[in-house]
Amino acid sequence: MNKQKFKVIMGNEDNNNYKKYKFIKAEVTNTRLMGVIGLVIYWELEDGGKYCQLFHLDAEEYGIDDYESMINEEDEDINKRKLMMMGGLGGEFISISEKEARYLVCEFANRNNKFSTYIPSPEEYEFILNVKVELEQSEISTLWNKICEKITSVNQIINYFIMRSVGKDYEASRYLSLKDIDYNPVKNASILLKNVISETNGDDIESYTTESLIDFEDKHKIVISKIRVQDTELGLKIVDAEIKEVMKISRIEAGFKLNKKEYILVYDIKDRERIIGAFDLLKPHAMKGYFEDGYLYTEFNLDNKHVSNRVYYLNDDVYGVYYITEGNELIVATYDYRILEEIEDYFLEDRFKDILALKEKVEMNQSILYEFINSDCDTFRDFLK
Repeated sequence: MNKQKFKVIMGNEDNNNYKKYKFIKAEVTNTRLMGVIGLVIYWELEDGGKYCQLFHLDAEEYGIDDYESMINEEDEDINKRKLMMMGGLGGEFISISEKEARYLVCEFANRNNKFSTYIPSPEEYEFILNVKVELEQSEISTLWNKICEKITSVNQIINYFIMRSVGKDYEASRYLSLKDIDYNPVKNASILLKNVISETNGDDIESYTTESLIDFEDKHKIVISKIRVQDTELGLKIVDAEIKEVMKISRIEAGFKLNKKEYILVYDIKDRERIIGAFDLLKPHAMKGYFEDGYLYTEFNLDNKHVSNRVYYLNDDVYGVYYITEGNELIVATYDYRILEEIEDYFLEDRFKDILALKEKVEMNQSILYEFINSDCDTFRDFLK
C-alpha cells in the first residue's frame, strides 16, 4: 500500500461527476464522545448499482484512519464489514442526512491535513471532498446531538469531559461544557487509563473531586481535579474544572493502581482450524490480532455504559479476550465474573462440543493473559508454575 501523505484541497467539483452518485442513506455511530465514530454512506450509481462507503473517523490523532468501499454487495456482507470495522465502538447507528455525512467526511479529512497523517484511498471519495459543505451553528448542534450519546448521569459527563480533555479533543469537551473552560491536564493527546470520582461539599452547584491516572508520552501521572456540574435547561453540563495537584508516578505504581481480578477459562482445542473458522464467522466484530504463537480475539461490549461508573477504567469496554495457541489451547480472559459465566455457557452450545473441552478455571488478582502471550511457555499451566 502506498502510504504517502495526501493533502486534501477543498473545491468545487464538476457537476456531471457529482451526479454520478445519488444519495440513498447514511448512518453514523453515536460514539463521538469516545473520540471515534463509524460512518456508512450508501449511494446509487448511474448504472443503477449500489455503492457503499465505510469510514472509521478518529478525532484525536488521525482523522480518516480507515476506509473501505463495496459495490453491489449483499446487505449481509455489508453488515459483516461494518461489524469488523465498527463493532468495537460500542454505540448505536443513527441516521443522518447527505449534507451531514458530507460534512463529517470533509471535517475529518481536514484533521488528516492538520495531523499530517495518511488518508486511505482519497480518490474514492474525492467527489465528497471536492464539494465544500458548510453547516450553520444550529445544524452543527443538531449533528452533535446525533453523533453523541445522551448524557444521563454526573459520572458519565465527568468521565467523558476528562477523557476528551486528556485526548486534547477540545470540540468534544466544549460540547460537554456550559462555557469555555481552561482545563489542560496534558500538553499532547494522551490516554485516560482510570478515573475515580468522589463527591465533595459544594454550593448549589454539584462539586466533585477526581483522581485521573493518565498515560502520557510513555510515562504516567495522577491528576487531582475539582469538577463542578450543573443541571441546566440543556441538560447536565460541566461549569468549571480546576487542576488541584499533579503527581508523576512510576510504571509499577501505575500498574498497581490498575490491578483488577482476571477470570480465566482454559480449553483444550480438538480441531484448531475449526475453532479459528468459528471465531471468524461468529465474532466478526471482534478485533483479531496475530502473534508468533497464536491468534488473539478481543471482543468489546455493545455499549459504553462503563463510562457511567464512579470508577472508570479504560479497559472496562472489553467483554472478553480469546487467545488460540499453537499448543491447541483456548485461553479466555475477562474482568467480570458474570461475563465469565456467560462465555462458559456460550461454549457449551452444540456447535463447540466436538472442538472444545473445558480444562480449568483460574482466578487471578491481576491481569496475566498478556504476560502468557509474550512468554515462551507452551501451555498456560506451564506458565503458572
